Amino acid sequence: MVKSAVKSRSKKDALHKKHRAFRAARRRLRRRVKIVNMLIVIVAIAIISVGAYLIYSGRVREGSKEPGSDEGENLGKVSDYVLARVNGEPIMASEIEKQYTTIPEQSQPFITREIILNQTINKLLLLQEAEKEGISISYEEVDDLIFYNLDMMNRSLDDFKNELKELKMDFEEFRESYRDDLIINRLINETIVSQIEISEAEVGEFYDSSNFGDANITIEDVEPQIKDYLTSQKVMDALDALINKLRKTSSIELAEASG
Repeated sequence: MVKSAVKSRSKKDALHKKHRAFRAARRRLRRRVKIVNMLIVIVAIAIISVGAYLIYSGRVREGSKEPGSDEGENLGKVSDYVLARVNGEPIMASEIEKQYTTIPEQSQPFITREIILNQTINKLLLLQEAEKEGISISYEEVDDLIFYNLDMMNRSLDDFKNELKELKMDFEEFRESYRDDLIINRLINETIVSQIEISEAEVGEFYDSSNFGDANITIEDVEPQIKDYLTSQKVMDALDALINKLRKTSSIELAEASG
């Protein structure tokens, strides 16, 4: 009787141990997928290093001002001027400064204006590529998504506008920037994601290299997560290659800061 109880308890302990190992492995893989998916979003809106602090980059294409504008868009003591031109389209110094001011002070030494400028250039290149591909998003679609998300979060438009003010952004800036982000995401989905396939061999290779078998986890248990992770990696690689190609084939002119 005692031996039977001990044997039963040992079997139960072994099952618990296997279950804990399974859950731990799943958590590790989910964390990896989550991190890569987050990076995809950050890259997709072309603010890789700034994404954690800039909800959206504040890039307002129609709102760019040429030198000499006196409409009061400049921030602080920054005199506005064209900081860069991407295929003839200007990026203003005030744009970069505005993005920089949304970054917490403790992070500013690590997220420089130069980083923000480079990622804004990447974003503009992707927007221009989307335009060449005939990819666009209507403002009606943008508004539908904004209000859908607000409804899902049980937040009012007024509450959201107040939160944007704390980030030194008004609703129209957000709306324009959000539209840009959606256009880029559609570009990525139509030209990159739709072309990606993950083979069973790739899944098996990843499974073997991750030592899931040591935790008695079958490939069927984690196949969906592995495919998500491998897809995410391929999307990142393809997007990086696209940005590098666009940089090499585009006209990018950088100006020296005056004064």
